[in-house]
Amino acid sequence: MDTGLDMYDLPARRHDMMRMLFHPFFILLAHIVNSQLVEDIQYLKVENGILRSKLGRRVILTADERNRLLRFGQPLGLRLKDLISIVTYQTFRRWVNGHVYKGKGKVGRSGIPEDTQEIVIQIAKDNPGWGYNRILGELKKLFIQIGRTSIQKILKEKGLEPSPLRRDSTWTEFIKTHMNTLIACDFFTKEIWTLWGRVTMYVFFFIELGSRRVHLAGMTRNPNQRWVELRSKEVLDKMKNAGFEPKYLIRDRDCKFSENFDKQMNDYGVEVRKTPVKNPSCKSYVS
Repeated sequence: MDTGLDMYDLPARRHDMMRMLFHPFFILLAHIVNSQLVEDIQYLKVENGILRSKLGRRVILTADERNRLLRFGQPLGLRLKDLISIVTYQTFRRWVNGHVYKGKGKVGRSGIPEDTQEIVIQIAKDNPGWGYNRILGELKKLFIQIGRTSIQKILKEKGLEPSPLRRDSTWTEFIKTHMNTLIACDFFTKEIWTLWGRVTMYVFFFIELGSRRVHLAGMTRNPNQRWVELRSKEVLDKMKNAGFEPKYLIRDRDCKFSENFDKQMNDYGVEVRKTPVKNPSCKSYVS
């Protein structure tokens, strides 16, 4: 009897039928397993976050631990962003790119170069009265990039006793001690419209730190040393006539403040104190 079926086609047809039956099954199974993995990962992330919060500090990794994270983390590619929690993804990428300090048993940022340390130490020894900020300013003039905290650390590790000017509290203590006889001066700018268009005006002022009383010295488009000297003299005369005699003046290192300006202050019995180099926080009372 001719059924129209070739006996040799039966195995192939059975294979097709089995594939049609099991293919949806495997898809369903894979979906179930994947869902379970997602739930497991979400739980582990929450648990890890709780454990990290209990530590209360940064986790320090050894070189071997970093290598293990790299070994299992790199194959994940961008998926790692949703998983990593012990460090940031950016930190992990820096590890991958090789920007990891490979010192003996040390982690974190690389140490300060020895030649930089020697310069810091030499400056501190040659200038025992200089503070951290003054040393920092001199290093910046030499195009040496270093932070104030690093300078403190270097001097401390070398056993160099900091001078009183290097202590963090010195400037604050000076302000508090002389608050009632202390004045400060500075400039601020203001854009104004005139008949000839918009211009920048420089406003010169003094402030009594104790009472917070402000004295407007003057405004000009082109401040120069002579103008500053004249306006300062007028303000000091007004203070004296009002019964207030300042003993100290805080100013920055703006070139508009000349040697004659300082001498004029001394003639009025006012001692000039310049703020440390590139330390705007010391001008917070007039900023």
